[in-house]
Amino acid sequence: MTSFALADLKKVLTPHVPLGKSRVETLCLLVLGMISARTPIFGSKLAVKKRLRAGVV
Repeated sequence: MTSFALADLKKVLTPHVPLGKSRVETLCLLVLGMISARTPIFGSKLAVKKRLRAGVV
């Protein structure tokens, strides 16, 4: 997980989530941790929301 990913996600989420700076950063770390864990459940739910096919990596 890079600091660039954290900064980019924080920039995207900040206007939509009314939280303080440290809480938004914590939320971003949780989201990035779930994505980097590559859990099949999270990937398939993400694929359904984006109307894509989920695959095993």
